[in-house]
Amino acid sequence: MTSHTCRIRRWVSTGENIFETDFEESKAVASTTGTTEKIQDAPVGKTATISQHTAETPSESSTSDESLVDLNSEPKNVDLLFGCEGDILIPSSDQIHCTFLKCRSIWRTYVTCANLLPSGCVPIGSLDPYILLQKIPPLPQDVPRKQSITGEAIWHVACPELLKSQVDSEYNEEDWDPEFVHGNKKIFPLSILKPTECRISSRSDFRLNNGRPNGIAILTSLWSYIFSVRLLELQKRQIRYSLKRLSPVLIKDVESQPRDIVIYLGCASRKLTRWLCAVLASGLGWQVTGPLPPWTTHYEENTRFIIATDTPFSFLAHERPPSSCEAADLLTELCTLFDFGSSLTDHEKSFETLQQPTAAFLAALVLPFYNKMGLQPQLPMPSMTTVHRGHATPPGYIRDYIDDLPYYMTLSIHPPSVGSIIWSIFWEPGLDCNLVSAWFGSILEVVRPIVEAGNLEVLAKIFMARRQSPALLWFGIFVLGDYEFLDKIVSYLETHDEQLGGSLSWPDVDVAAWTGSKQSFLDEDALGSYEDIFAQVPRSDLLRHRFNFRLNDFDMPRFGWQPFGHVIKHEIEPELWPRLETRCSRKYKHWIWWLPAKDKNGVRLVPEVIVPDIQRGFRRDKVKHTKSIPGQVELDSTIAEIPGGFDCKVMLGPSRDATFHIMSYGSKDAAGDRSLEAMVIPRIREHSWMLDSRGI
Repeated sequence: MTSHTCRIRRWVSTGENIFETDFEESKAVASTTGTTEKIQDAPVGKTATISQHTAETPSESSTSDESLVDLNSEPKNVDLLFGCEGDILIPSSDQIHCTFLKCRSIWRTYVTCANLLPSGCVPIGSLDPYILLQKIPPLPQDVPRKQSITGEAIWHVACPELLKSQVDSEYNEEDWDPEFVHGNKKIFPLSILKPTECRISSRSDFRLNNGRPNGIAILTSLWSYIFSVRLLELQKRQIRYSLKRLSPVLIKDVESQPRDIVIYLGCASRKLTRWLCAVLASGLGWQVTGPLPPWTTHYEENTRFIIATDTPFSFLAHERPPSSCEAADLLTELCTLFDFGSSLTDHEKSFETLQQPTAAFLAALVLPFYNKMGLQPQLPMPSMTTVHRGHATPPGYIRDYIDDLPYYMTLSIHPPSVGSIIWSIFWEPGLDCNLVSAWFGSILEVVRPIVEAGNLEVLAKIFMARRQSPALLWFGIFVLGDYEFLDKIVSYLETHDEQLGGSLSWPDVDVAAWTGSKQSFLDEDALGSYEDIFAQVPRSDLLRHRFNFRLNDFDMPRFGWQPFGHVIKHEIEPELWPRLETRCSRKYKHWIWWLPAKDKNGVRLVPEVIVPDIQRGFRRDKVKHTKSIPGQVELDSTIAEIPGGFDCKVMLGPSRDATFHIMSYGSKDAAGDRSLEAMVIPRIREHSWMLDSRGI
């Protein structure tokens, strides 16, 4: 926790506007004393302390002060998870230790992979944004001039309880088909109140090999402009240059100060020069009537760029800013001038130097999420003293990004979708919810030294080794360079929430289908079919079928971890039996945008009529560009035996909270009736972890 935050907390609590670390420590101690009790029904000698949990106010339990610890010290005054043999919810000590050791082995391998990569280099093809575009729908070709846009997914869920002959004869698919189910509606914001202010920071950890110029800070601003203008084009809104602009100077007349950033353009085109004068100005160098797009940025007042040219430059009256396609050509021109395109290194063909246009593209992609999190981009100091001519190859992929920008924009403008992807980097398929503490604790042990060192580049490479789709967005977040996000990683691994007040993003089945990257046990197919009345049905399958049975219910699990244990089939509600017997699963069909209707002249109807705009997704629209997701490397994490005397200290919170929330989620049966007994766990209400379940 920053000293600034501590001071605010003391001021709010005591009225004293001074900073004392003892204040936060005393609060942490107070919050963990006097609220512990023994686990009920635990064997003699096997106890675990817990903090009371309030379902109605999860932020008070899952993001309490004791969870936000100093990165330079071990956690103090926190409740730890201890194993219990035979407990209905708490895992055994052997389960905790095996999970911890397995996870540590896996994540240490990721660290080894990251350390093998030279600075400024990434594995071939690892920064390919097209991996994200599996079934993502594009923004509509005619985006309404509103604050937001609404859409929903259509899923195919087989209904074996209905005879096929009955479905074919009674239902017309064009009108309604019971096997095509609407998901929950999502609202996508189309604007922000004010531009995101960027800074230049000398602390940025992203470096480049071979003495190449570093222009990520400039390229990110140019991409933010392109994203913004593309949305305005879809809304049929005109953009113009504002009065804020840089004034180019002749290179011979440059008198720079130590912190000045000189961009020598030589004899670059006047359109490129004019564009840079607007985008890099202190303040917004372009303007539009109405709300600003979510990617709008400008540099703070203290950031001073100097545009240097070989010939005098004069501004033209009524000159229009470039369109998104024209800006793509200007961006390509700039990349060619300074050799910002990627190429293989000579000494190692399995690596490639950092693709700066792609790195900046990913940074612009997560700008709305960054803004939502209250973070400030702090981009690396540009180094552009030498102009390369003649030998540089224009990066052709820039044009591809522009052509397919509406697909990327759908994901980008919805911060919870981005959040659901990035936090899935820590989710592990097959891991039971009550073992999350051991999993998170092991990850934190491995990455803590890297987090403490603030090494964003190595952390990004670790995530690349872990899981491809989330790593792409993490890379963009790290490029933007606000080190406060490291605190959020630690907070998430300690409390299961990245910030005070709870998590911004929960697992999202729509986004998992869009990207092809699973985030939750609900994204996995059923494990089997269960015909016998006494069959043992995994609770994970039970909850999958309940979810599919009431797909448009607004209830969603807060975390992606699976429930543990089995249920005898005859104890499950009969409505689900046909589905349990056929192993039917949910399949994504398409996306629907709900848009205002227009008459034949293109004028919106009054009163407003909403009509569907069906989008099949990127893979269906542009098969030739579809990139498959690399399979996750299978690591040998077998634990032969637990070393003698081994004991891991892991926080209680993540396991307890994940278990509480999955039990609460699973308490709603297929008919929508809510009762904790629906989880079919004897005496679950008596358990200490479920003290706040009385309303369920």
